[in-house]
Amino acid sequence: MGKQTKFHRHLVRGIENTEENRKKISDINKLMRKSDSTSRLIIKYRKPREGYNSNGDGKSYSYTDGSVRKEDGTIFSIYLTNSPAYNDMIADIRYHAHDRYRELAERYNKLVAKINTEKLNAIIEQLQDDVNDLGHQPVNVDNWKELARSLASLGIHVGFDLKELEDSA
Repeated sequence: MGKQTKFHRHLVRGIENTEENRKKISDINKLMRKSDSTSRLIIKYRKPREGYNSNGDGKSYSYTDGSVRKEDGTIFSIYLTNSPAYNDMIADIRYHAHDRYRELAERYNKLVAKINTEKLNAIIEQLQDDVNDLGHQPVNVDNWKELARSLASLGIHVGFDLKELEDSA
């Protein structure tokens, strides 16, 4: 197996945590805002300074993502994230797409119901015709085999029609 490479989601890491470096990131974000960029840079502070846990209260101030407070970090990493306006726009698009999907699904279901009703009505009409044809035949003991064959044929006919209806749904 070859050399394994470890990737991270940051753009840059290990930048010294100074006022000057933080201002550069702030200035870049201002330019991004002016140019209507969909992205923003965020800073996550890393590598806590010596004794940052011993503030006298015994509390640790690290966050769940491994970062620490600005005043406690000796370096920082830069990450790219969506701007709030861009997130709002995406949420709005998803909301309207979901509405459109619901509308189309409702129309589709109505059309399927209409088609199924039309097919079912045709099957019922055919059944009524088949039953009426059987009703005109005299039924006597000698004709039971023919009646049984007719009913079996009718059952097969209904089975095929129902199968076709199920397949089209």
